[in-house]
Amino acid sequence: MKFSHPLARTATVWRADSIDDGGHDVFVIVTTLELDAQHKRFKAGKVEKLREAAKDYLREEIPAVREILLMNPVKA
Repeated sequence: MKFSHPLARTATVWRADSIDDGGHDVFVIVTTLELDAQHKRFKAGKVEKLREAAKDYLREEIPAVREILLMNPVKA
């Protein structure tokens, strides 16, 4: 099942390589939410709802992935 949430534009699992342990998987979610807590448009409740939905999804669908990365799309 694919991760779907009204606050997520897309989501995927990326492999993060490292020198010491060979790497690990990271669940990456792209969102239009403001993620900087200092910004006036930051809404902690919405960010937390998205993070909790991602944790629930990973617990059920991909238990090996332990890290979640929330990011904004790059604006040109």
